Amino acid sequence: MIKENFEVYKAQNGYDGLSLFYEKNPSIVILDLMLPDISGEAICREIREKSDIPLIMLTAKSHEENELQAFSLGADDFIRKPFNIKELIAKVNVLLCRYENRGFLLHENIIEDRYIKMNMINKTVSIHEKIVELTPTEYKLLELFMRNPNRTFSREKMMQEVFEYQKESFERTIDTHIKNLRNKIEHEDKNPEFIKTIFAMGYHYENNKN
Repeated sequence: MIKENFEVYKAQNGYDGLSLFYEKNPSIVILDLMLPDISGEAICREIREKSDIPLIMLTAKSHEENELQAFSLGADDFIRKPFNIKELIAKVNVLLCRYENRGFLLHENIIEDRYIKMNMINKTVSIHEKIVELTPTEYKLLELFMRNPNRTFSREKMMQEVFEYQKESFERTIDTHIKNLRNKIEHEDKNPEFIKTIFAMGYHYENNKN
């Protein structure tokens, strides 16, 4: 992959791989399920808690059930061992292109649109380069919107995504959180630039890149 002008960081075990992930903030992760010290599944879960960068799983050819497991854990694609390096490079290029088209600055684990910047590693949000304090729920809502630009979410769907089906949640709770979030990120909360209300449907995040 170095011949294809990729900057490659290699780890011989899982813990070293996680250290590299946090230190180097890579644009893509290629993860073997079979590691000597910690399972690939555990590493995948930790990465997905911190970042949405592209992730390819390496699986044993004879273990087809691992492929379904890879997707369930949040992997974007898999490749069976032994593999052709050209196939791996092709998958890497496709994933990088797909994520870049969604507006991600992958090499920094940042989602950025106009003057809003979300850092997925340290979980901070900046408006015009100044850190703003969001509640955990406001952060989850903004992340949901920015990862899915121009997609309309019903209140029920946002409750499922943000509150994880908590029974005590109800639809007007979403309206309150949206109002508070707009107050923090919009120039004019009554004429929002980012989070739009879609009558009788819900809300969506308007991204002029798409």
